[in-house]
Amino acid sequence: MNINPDASDPDGDPLTATCTPITGITFNSCTPAGVTVTPTTTSGSPFAISITVNDGRGGTRSDTGILTVNACGATGQICCAGNCNAGNVCSAGTCYQVCTLNSASIAPSTGCSGSICQKTDTVSLTANYIGACATANANNLQIDAKDSSTPTCLVDYSTGQLTPYFNKAGLVFSNTLTATTLTTGVTINNDIPNICIMKTVYGFSAGLRNGLPPASIITSKTDTNPSDTSPISGSIILGCSISTQCSGGRTCDATGNCNCPSGFIYDSFNDVCNPSFALCYKESSPLDGNGIDTNEECKYLWSTPINQQDGKYWQNALLQTLPKQNCFASVGTILNKQACLYSRTALSSEWGEYFNIKVLDTNGNVVSQ
Repeated sequence: MNINPDASDPDGDPLTATCTPITGITFNSCTPAGVTVTPTTTSGSPFAISITVNDGRGGTRSDTGILTVNACGATGQICCAGNCNAGNVCSAGTCYQVCTLNSASIAPSTGCSGSICQKTDTVSLTANYIGACATANANNLQIDAKDSSTPTCLVDYSTGQLTPYFNKAGLVFSNTLTATTLTTGVTINNDIPNICIMKTVYGFSAGLRNGLPPASIITSKTDTNPSDTSPISGSIILGCSISTQCSGGRTCDATGNCNCPSGFIYDSFNDVCNPSFALCYKESSPLDGNGIDTNEECKYLWSTPINQQDGKYWQNALLQTLPKQNCFASVGTILNKQACLYSRTALSSEWGEYFNIKVLDTNGNVVSQ
């Protein structure tokens, strides 16, 4: 910093100058023509810079200037001669940290039915960021999503089954010293591939770009596995728009959900709609010591999931599950191990003879015997 005392002597006597030493200030020069100082600390600011000029004949003149020294270089401080500390960016005289994405999320928005979003619906995209994102020319938000760590349905810009649904261009990001949230949305304009219908996809990766992909990523975040937890969170269910997108004899309803006809239940293992029946039975000749139901008619009604035999349960009588046996197979066989009639989880078996088989609908009404 330069200080000019503008000192002169009317008699033309030669002048000398003396500057008062100050801790934290280095005097590079101290002359009647001017004072040059370099601050070495902000501690003690503002500083009083005092200079005394002497004509050698007893004539003196003192003056004091006030010097305020601001910290510079760190985040939120002024730039030091146009520069900032490592990891910061100078913009309009202020130091900002480099543009950083803190977190991002996806969520159902306009048109979606609950969590189900289909063609023409809008998915909300949210990004929380901090730093010099305007200086970095950030204007594009991309959030990738998938249904599992080994996905069958991947939503990204270039390699997934759905492209480029969760990408928004033309955004305005600011330079900010505090975490700031930007919320936008994208409309699903194309048909969702059949392989993704009724799949829940979770946000797992996000980035800010300075243009549409493949423009360079400015900042990004990635989850280890897709989930509803930070830093990349949120999920949607990808719904149908036409019935041909539904499998297993199901049809697409107005909410984007694939449904079986009334009175049928969906068997996801075999991708088929089966009649929604339950099986009721009585046991005799118990060989496992647990035959307390020997003389009780219709003791058990089975349901999904079957964990233990503590009361009445329902089970779809025609449901094909591993190892692909249905509840009517081998009825009446002693020591039969049925896939869907378990007495205990540990054994996964019902030891005994089954008879008096009845088929009931889900309201408990007998429909066959």
